Amino acid sequence: MLEILDMMGRLVYKQVTDDNQKEIRVDVSGFPGGIMMVRLLGKGKLLTSGKFIRE
Repeated sequence: MLEILDMMGRLVYKQVTDDNQKEIRVDVSGFPGGIMMVRLLGKGKLLTSGKFIRE
């Protein structure tokens, strides 16, 4: 599962993904501006996380 949250921890976007999926594309043009946190979860566990800036 892919989750994108704003810096206040509010969920902005959520997408269920397959465990075998190699690439995920998300159109962020409708997201609010600011720093966003990205989390990739698999089987209920955090696999990786990161941040990006939406201007």
